[in-house]
Amino acid sequence: MRPTLTALFARATLALAACAFASCNYDDHPSPGVWVPFDAIAGQLAPELVNVGSGPTPPTDALRVVTYNVHLGEDYAGVEQAFLTDPALTSAAVLLLEEIESHPADGRSQASRLAAALSMSYAYAPAWAYPDGGTHGIAVLSRWPIVVAEVLDLPFFDLVENSERRIAVGVTLSVGPTSLRVIALHLDTRIDPNDRLEQLLPAVDLADPACILGGDFNSNEFVWAFRVLPMLPIQAAAPVDVAGAIDELMRSRGFDAPTAGSGDTTRTLSDSRLDSIYLRGYAAHGSGVVRDVSASDHYPVWVDVAWPPPAP
Repeated sequence: MRPTLTALFARATLALAACAFASCNYDDHPSPGVWVPFDAIAGQLAPELVNVGSGPTPPTDALRVVTYNVHLGEDYAGVEQAFLTDPALTSAAVLLLEEIESHPADGRSQASRLAAALSMSYAYAPAWAYPDGGTHGIAVLSRWPIVVAEVLDLPFFDLVENSERRIAVGVTLSVGPTSLRVIALHLDTRIDPNDRLEQLLPAVDLADPACILGGDFNSNEFVWAFRVLPMLPIQAAAPVDVAGAIDELMRSRGFDAPTAGSGDTTRTLSDSRLDSIYLRGYAAHGSGVVRDVSASDHYPVWVDVAWPPPAP
């Protein structure tokens, strides 16, 4: 059953209040359009890149890619436990993690902790910082070395309250003798469909001819009043399938959409597919959503990518 508008209003109000308490606004919005190497970014938003060896022998059938919005890492222990024990996640070779954080009291970032627990290499890029020095961003974890790591600023939208800098993280992995390009991103929540496509486009336009692109597209079905409050399902105003519109855009740019039929990817909005993975230059051997994991308000979404890829 869908949440009532009263429940959605309350949820949005609480979310705004929580974000305001955390002082999570980001006031410096660089122009999008350029991939910036990790080593060119300094200061409070300096990214992290750690490799842990050459990795296992590349697979001869499929390579599993997972995207998961970990909801600020509020249940970090649950996230770690899921990747260590859930049968659908223990075989994951590449992880795209949104809303992952770093807090001074923890001693190191959640990305670093999870990568250590899973014996994986990782790249973590903060999108914005908390007043206490903590950060919030996107990470990519890999069983193989990360040889390139970059950040792309996505178009900024003024959300009236608690606007956020949105980024994509692009990495190139060395999977044995083969390179694999992966892009992880996280789009705004309180924007309408055309704005959502506009925010996505720079990452698509700058994607390599062969790559995997995934993350949290926040493709919710609501019309937003003043970019603050959800008023009504968008289909009450127009017959628009927001997640489907993103699929169509991606297909028009040569991507396959293997998770298009995956159904719900969040526990908070029924029938809402917020998270997706797209492939260009690669084939999918299967996909799914792991709905027995409850460490976040999202579910992990996976795709098995045929490996090795066909010769160009």
